[in-house]
Amino acid sequence: MPPKKLSMIRESGAKAKKSMGGRMDEDRQSHGILEGISSLHSWIKTQTMIRPTKLSTKKDSIAGDDEDDEDVVISLSSGDPNKSLCKVRWNYGMRCFEPVSFVESLLDHLDIESQVIHQDFHEATKYAGQTRPIQESDKDKKNKKKRRDSEESNSSDVGQPNLANQFSYIERATQTPNSGFASAEMQTDPPPRSNFCETVNQWVIYEQYDKYEKLKELEEDRDRDRERAPDPKPGKKKHLYSSVPIDIAAQETQRKMVRSAKVLERMVNLNTYDDIAQDFRFWEDACDEYKDNEGTLLPLWKFGFVRAEDLEVTCLCWNPKYSDLFAAGYGSFDFYNQRSFGFVCLFTLKNPSYPEFVCEASCGIMCVDIHPEHPHMVVAGLHDGNVAVFNLQTKGRTPSYISNAENGKHQDIVWKVKWVKDNLDGYLNFYSVSGDGRVTNWTIVKASLWYTDELQISFCKALINSDNSLNQHLLDSGRAIAFKPDEDTSFLVGTEEGLIYLATTQYSSQYLMSYPAHSTPIYNLQWNPFIPQIFITRAAEFVVKIFHKNSSKPILRFDVGSQVGDVAWAPYSSTVFAVVTLEGKVYVYDLNINKYQPICVQAIV
Repeated sequence: MPPKKLSMIRESGAKAKKSMGGRMDEDRQSHGILEGISSLHSWIKTQTMIRPTKLSTKKDSIAGDDEDDEDVVISLSSGDPNKSLCKVRWNYGMRCFEPVSFVESLLDHLDIESQVIHQDFHEATKYAGQTRPIQESDKDKKNKKKRRDSEESNSSDVGQPNLANQFSYIERATQTPNSGFASAEMQTDPPPRSNFCETVNQWVIYEQYDKYEKLKELEEDRDRDRERAPDPKPGKKKHLYSSVPIDIAAQETQRKMVRSAKVLERMVNLNTYDDIAQDFRFWEDACDEYKDNEGTLLPLWKFGFVRAEDLEVTCLCWNPKYSDLFAAGYGSFDFYNQRSFGFVCLFTLKNPSYPEFVCEASCGIMCVDIHPEHPHMVVAGLHDGNVAVFNLQTKGRTPSYISNAENGKHQDIVWKVKWVKDNLDGYLNFYSVSGDGRVTNWTIVKASLWYTDELQISFCKALINSDNSLNQHLLDSGRAIAFKPDEDTSFLVGTEEGLIYLATTQYSSQYLMSYPAHSTPIYNLQWNPFIPQIFITRAAEFVVKIFHKNSSKPILRFDVGSQVGDVAWAPYSSTVFAVVTLEGKVYVYDLNINKYQPICVQAIV
């Protein structure tokens, strides 16, 4: 409000006060007028900007003396009065705009640059000594003029030391010349060799084991005596006679002993199973001469593992590089009574009494595969949805690489794993298919497993008792996978609904081909190694079917009269394949000889 109006209000208030001594009747009216004027004056204060007395101009000093004595309160708030209350943000998940609930509106009213120096430093004591007289002179600044105060403040600013670094640290860099490289060559004499020949039996092996156990007990007794004996000079004796070289020597002796024992055991087994080895190479059934296009199978070896007697053999896989070595996975198909352990045993035909390698897992093994170029790398699919990679060159029996819940673990059983060629970066990778509908590519990068979901198998069949719109959110369970021999990017996927899809790794939006093969879950798929356009399928039924890649209907169909357990093409012929049933029989077919009947039916168990 302008000053003229304020003066008029005050004059009216003064006149009202003088009229109070005249008449008593007008006291109440004047008192009401004064209350109205005071309330109006308080309202004017709130609507006008009041400046402090020291910062006010000369025009403001003309006002009454009552205003100079009043206390001026200036309140500062951190809120921004100009902040926007209608901010929105685009939500890509909901595909709409959403209001922003929290908006930062902080204002900085005061910003002072300062330095903090620890009081124990030498620079802090110097700085404190220089600032004390400045603090004492600050008390006398109130009675001096502004010009003299400004000169003293400028001189005090010049006198402060310029601290370079509060930690007394100086960064320096030096450069040294690189040392030159030199190649050195040397030649050594070859190690001496000698021929050794001896007949070995079980008693010789037993005596060697007995001798080794006695030597081991003697070494343990010596170690105990050394620990109990007092040490007069512990510093020198611990340094000179350390137990580390003894442990290294014992480990080296044990390693040599185990290797020698394996060689001896293999020699004994060759002598024991010599008849079977001769039958494996030269046996021929004399009855084949009297049979027209029929043959028989001869059982040879029997393999087993003592610790896995309560488990089932869930999968088999031959080593592609060593023809006498194969892997067997031990698990259980009884899903209500699962064990907390599983094994991958690698047997060799040269030693059927005990596996050559044993790998342990935390649950049952459901599938296994051996790398075609690196035969020491074995991958296994577990019952709990994890995949484990074993390196046979390491000493441990546990997995070298294993997935977990944070790193792409499947939500159902892993039914099939398959090694593929190395990627462009040279890393080993393999594929896995699980009951959760995912086809996942795993890559071994240094010490970890990286995963990528290549395909999600959609549910294609129509639902009877519900809306068909649910098909978009359902996934079909994968059971089998097989890569085309002549194309690394094409593969077949068998589902639990009996459908087979031909897909590619280049894109996963659409299938190349679909085959309504069976009405039960598909357990195995296999391409013909000689004719890559043909593949064979088996499911939980009595029928085995052969398909062509370009036809959705089977070209051949074989009924074996019992539920099929597995099927496989022969590695030496494009027309021979074998079928195993749950009754314990093996059916061998040769399409070149007979397209309708098997050439051999043999009961194994």
